[in-house]
Amino acid sequence: MAQHLHNLGRQSQGTVVHVPDNIELGGEVTKHTNYVVEQLVADAFDAFVDVMDISCLEDTQTSCRTRLARVLRSDRCFCVYDTRLPHVTNQNQPETEVFKGPCHQMVATLGLYDLDMVVPGGRIEMAGVTAVSVRPTHRRRGLLRQMLSHGLQNARARGQTMAALWATEPTIYRRFGFGSAVKVATHLITACLEILGPSLGDPMIVMVDRATFLDSARALYDRNLDKRPGVFRRSTDWWEARQLVASPFGSFPGACLRYALALRGEEVVGYLLFHTNSEKQDSNDGGVLFIREIFGTDVAAELELWRFAANHDLVSTLRAPFRPYPDPIIALARDSRMIKTTVSEGLHLRFLDVANALSARRYAISGKIDIALEGPDDVAGLYCIFVTSDGRAQCRRVAKQPIATDSSVRLHASTLAEVFFGGHRVSYLARAGQIEGPTDVIDRMDLMFLHRNTPVSLEIF
Repeated sequence: MAQHLHNLGRQSQGTVVHVPDNIELGGEVTKHTNYVVEQLVADAFDAFVDVMDISCLEDTQTSCRTRLARVLRSDRCFCVYDTRLPHVTNQNQPETEVFKGPCHQMVATLGLYDLDMVVPGGRIEMAGVTAVSVRPTHRRRGLLRQMLSHGLQNARARGQTMAALWATEPTIYRRFGFGSAVKVATHLITACLEILGPSLGDPMIVMVDRATFLDSARALYDRNLDKRPGVFRRSTDWWEARQLVASPFGSFPGACLRYALALRGEEVVGYLLFHTNSEKQDSNDGGVLFIREIFGTDVAAELELWRFAANHDLVSTLRAPFRPYPDPIIALARDSRMIKTTVSEGLHLRFLDVANALSARRYAISGKIDIALEGPDDVAGLYCIFVTSDGRAQCRRVAKQPIATDSSVRLHASTLAEVFFGGHRVSYLARAGQIEGPTDVIDRMDLMFLHRNTPVSLEIF
């Protein structure tokens, strides 16, 4: 256990931010005078990951830690220290290494990515919440609520209008105002060309090296970015540390990535990133080909990449996570029963600035809607949204209380987050009792929030 506890405390450096007595996430909060929230400093990054490991029963290897440090900036990470507990020295620490100054034990963590996120018809600056963990010895003390409140306040101060996260336990975050905005599918597909159907065009598939793939795939990804709500702009560090690895979290040690491009003439029209099992398979059973990411600019290009993946020797199954739901590949299959699909919740959204977020996206029809929004105090209120004939919107908060009128709809902030990308129908949630209001207003809102492209979450962050 001492291995996991090394460096869990640190010398108090920089600004100490005491946990606020009153926060905006709702619910009861216990005052804690023994805990302080601090911004992480670079030399405590390993301790930060250690707390995550202890919380999630993981063992993050050095290579994964190095990759994580490339994309998660220490100045966007926060941690809680228990001032009653001293620093615990790692038993493997060299005797010549002297620990300086009083320290306390790190007991909770939270990190934020700065994401340039695509929304229907536009983009917004979004905070990607990650690395949320609390040591098992310190749970049920309100630390998660306090850390999340601190992180969201920090994001709002930076001008970010929404927050996003992947939730292992979605019910926890709904009470904080997060709603499930994207459904993701994981396919297990029998590797058979007859199941996928005939080729629809003339793209040529070529295998390339890592550097060529990075240049071509990144350029194609960026050119088509605005067509896919739910994805975000990737930096070179993100591509290299998170995408061009078999698993960012070390799930497939020893697996070797392969790179393929779809060409039409000299134009790149698609890419495929994949690997096979890291362990040798019984040749009688066949192996699994894991699709890390697949994209085509049109149906013909993407289908050809699927056919290429299915045409590998000694492969009986294609496994494709992070697919949109519904997925066009199912419609293209000759026998959809040979595709086993598991649907789960993907990206969860939370409003930080409702008016600016609703004004940033585009809408399918024009019209005016009053929204009585319930939820956390920082976002609750009565909002008026007016959409012009070109789909652009102006939204303003006209009251801090969700005062319903005869022509307004009433819903929770988490429910509004669910329909924001257009992946969930307003009419469906109204039938489920999540949205209330006059039928004609609900019908208008239903059409207004539609978007032609299904939102997608391509990766966990």
